[in-house]
Amino acid sequence: MKKYGNFEKIFSNMEEVFQFYGKPFKIGGYALNKNIINYQKRLIEREIDYYNKKGIAIIDYNSPKYPDILRKIYDPPIVLFAEGNEDLLNNQIILSVVGSRNATNRGLTSSYNISFNLSEMGITIVSGLAKGIDSYAHKGAINGIGSTIAVMATGMNISYPPINGGLREEISKRGLVISEFPLGTPPLRYNFPRRNRIISGLADATLVVQASKRSGALITAQYALEQGKDVMALPGKARSDFFGGNNLLIKEGAYLVEDYHDILDLMGKKGNIGKKLVGSNNNSKLVYSNIENDILTIMGDDTISLEEIGRELSYPISRLISTLIMLEINGIVKQKAGKYFYRVQ
Repeated sequence: MKKYGNFEKIFSNMEEVFQFYGKPFKIGGYALNKNIINYQKRLIEREIDYYNKKGIAIIDYNSPKYPDILRKIYDPPIVLFAEGNEDLLNNQIILSVVGSRNATNRGLTSSYNISFNLSEMGITIVSGLAKGIDSYAHKGAINGIGSTIAVMATGMNISYPPINGGLREEISKRGLVISEFPLGTPPLRYNFPRRNRIISGLADATLVVQASKRSGALITAQYALEQGKDVMALPGKARSDFFGGNNLLIKEGAYLVEDYHDILDLMGKKGNIGKKLVGSNNNSKLVYSNIENDILTIMGDDTISLEEIGRELSYPISRLISTLIMLEINGIVKQKAGKYFYRVQ
């Protein structure tokens, strides 16, 4: 990819690629075999044509739209197929919310409520579109400003599980659906753990809502730890099978959280939501990002609504909300009822 820059140039120079590297180029685990290169190219052209007709973006590793946070993980996907609001990939604050497919009512309710409240504050929720906890995380988040990202373990033309076909369609219109797998890739068992590295990789931290000791959510938590991310878990009853994975994670050092307030507090203290300081001790001074400076300039000494800020500035509303959250947590601004903000420092 570094040599050719994008997929189009790779595909148009396949003979050179084979000669230079001495081995077939692979995408999504499929080798572009030299003996059938023309056939493979026709398949690729048809696939690209499908994406164009469906409005699905192809975001390769070198694209400016490719999220920087994902570039930093081990074995990042070489390409993302994306349908929906691509800006969500680079939202300032992203939390992955995962858990069991076979969840209790308490787990489902917690997943929905936490995701909704955090999304209302501009935080994007990423999950895996599975039944149970994932589905309710998406359903809660999609009704908030931060919205949601669904990471699929299949090709973009396959909805899995089938029961979530309607939810997948809704997310593609109001959030974002992504996959690293080519068209037609079925729900293969080994692709789900592989998909989980993207769920944790996109996020600043991972929340396990409810999981047994055998839940795939623990794989996502492990990826998060390997990627240097914080892992949080809701506590459950002692020796509860439904919360066995949560309690194990907490015993091993995961942060115990009970509601979205705890999550905001933790992420703020850990610096995932926080101000940037230059220097140290009493000589430290606050340095604002461009968007923070723009907001504070518009705000001045007045109380101003989110709507007014949005009219004055060209940033996506999700970025404005997430930035205001950081400013509020750090004591720079305060919020009044009706999403009105004023500066206190």
